[in-house]
Amino acid sequence: MTDTNEKNCRLPIEALLLVGGQSIRMGRKKQFLSWQGFPMWLYVAKKLACFTQRVHIVGFPEGEKFPENDGFNFIEDRLCTGPLGGLMTGLDHVNTDYALLAGCDMPFISESAASFLLSISEKMDVVIPRTIGGLNPLFSLYSTNCLPATHKAISAGLFSIRSIFSEVSVKEYDARNSDMDWEKILFNINVPQDYNFAVDNSDSGSFNTRSVFFKYALSKSDLTGCIS
Repeated sequence: MTDTNEKNCRLPIEALLLVGGQSIRMGRKKQFLSWQGFPMWLYVAKKLACFTQRVHIVGFPEGEKFPENDGFNFIEDRLCTGPLGGLMTGLDHVNTDYALLAGCDMPFISESAASFLLSISEKMDVVIPRTIGGLNPLFSLYSTNCLPATHKAISAGLFSIRSIFSEVSVKEYDARNSDMDWEKILFNINVPQDYNFAVDNSDSGSFNTRSVFFKYALSKSDLTGCIS
């Protein structure tokens, strides 16, 4: 199969993978945590590459050099203003109508979930799932039409992705009663307990992250912080 045919089989979106951040709560650079034989960021990037047209790697930990491998597009995040700055920086390089924004600490993302969000997009500027934890700006779709709103927000000193929602059209999907396990798909790793839980449950068909909140609620004082 040619490269062109392979791309035609993928979703008509590009991916923005946020790889910056200081990982203070983790106590070490979570981008480089081991996951199924790869650094976490590379595992997630390879997974995205299986079903999107192109993967843009936005930002990289301070002191680390951009790797030269796997055909990813590495973009320096000069703003360093968190996910909104990463979104703005990345959207400027996207050649499709939509970009899928994801964090490098989300090992359970899936093509089926991304495909579903695209299927309900209805030409809205943002397509975002809501779970028991609320809206999830990461692993959501963003139209390139969002660019002016990102510039406006950052110029005003607003750095939350939610700050642009009043300026664009937003399609909110209530994933709380879905047959798809969105709690697992959207699970991200911020602290050592998250990583341990994810490793312990990586082979399970699904898991309810409410058990994570319960299991580690009393441990906060201890915190330092194609692949199938």
